[in-house]
Amino acid sequence: MCLADDLTCLSRYDGLLALRLTPLGAWILGQTKTYTPAPPTYSLQVVSEQEIRLLDSGPADEATARLERFCIQKDDQSFSLDGGKALQAMEHGMSADEMREILIQGSGQELPARVAAFLTHMEQRAGLFRIAGPAFVVECSDPNVRNAVLGDAEMRSLCLPAGESALLVRKEDEEAFRACLHKLGYALPVG
Repeated sequence: MCLADDLTCLSRYDGLLALRLTPLGAWILGQTKTYTPAPPTYSLQVVSEQEIRLLDSGPADEATARLERFCIQKDDQSFSLDGGKALQAMEHGMSADEMREILIQGSGQELPARVAAFLTHMEQRAGLFRIAGPAFVVECSDPNVRNAVLGDAEMRSLCLPAGESALLVRKEDEEAFRACLHKLGYALPVG
């Protein structure tokens, strides 16, 4: 006897005869070649180089959810562009083009020159730094030994000075760094 023999159904989907496939679902399943998102249901006005005013926020405050990612909400109907918020949004994967698109689609017109310049400036500043990879800091209690390590040609390619008593080693160079330390007669504890 099976545990399910006494049940009238196994899940809430028993007896399901049909599903409604949205345009996004059809695109994901490969049934259509392209997907065009529905136009936003909100409207806004870019009042000045910093202020955005909501005219109609749409269902479930669609505009608020979009704008609060890169703007500071001043009150129920107005937002202010903010460099810090915009940079944080970019760190989390939002592009300046997405920000532009939200503002253009909501207002139905091109952005004022100062707003466009602000977003271009934020995009440039967000692109200056990148994480090159993991690294670790190795401390050396003897400044003479640290300087000798930094003076070795092979070791110089594997580490950089970090402060007064430390070396910075890329994680991918850890084995080579340890091997060179062994050649010089030193060891680095594991962990």
